[in-house]
Amino acid sequence: MSSLLQSFLDPKKNSSAAHHVKAALSRRLRNCGYRCNEVESKEVFNRLPRETVDAQNHGLKRAMDLSARPGFLPQNLQLNSTLSITFRISGMFLSAVVFSFYLIYLKMGPICLSFNSFYQFLFYSSKLHLVTLELSALAIAYHIWGGIRHLRQDFGGLRGKRLK
Repeated sequence: MSSLLQSFLDPKKNSSAAHHVKAALSRRLRNCGYRCNEVESKEVFNRLPRETVDAQNHGLKRAMDLSARPGFLPQNLQLNSTLSITFRISGMFLSAVVFSFYLIYLKMGPICLSFNSFYQFLFYSSKLHLVTLELSALAIAYHIWGGIRHLRQDFGGLRGKRLK
């Protein structure tokens, strides 16, 4: 139990805020099917089964501990989380492509004439330029679409609710 809730349930503190919280907690427990008054609400709260507390937390949309899950990712990925993950992956791909082209062609240009193996590397890697260009075009189109989608969600969009 959190220290804030413990301070509210402490019988030594009789402030109006504590009384209001005790009454609200009693109402919530009565809604769950537990009979209690404001005095014994602390004992009833401590005796609640773990399943009831988890169900209440799930109903309130609180964060849940995902470390107990068997796999690395949750079993049922939602569309928003999947799109967010692929949005980040496309951004990392674009950054890697831009950084590698910057290093190879701008910073290592003078080395090209000095080492035969580097010249061969540039020659054979030039065959991949078309594939890299096509993948980069797809990634930048998806990344722009994802950015517009995120902005639309943040500002309410056409049918979306405004995030706070």
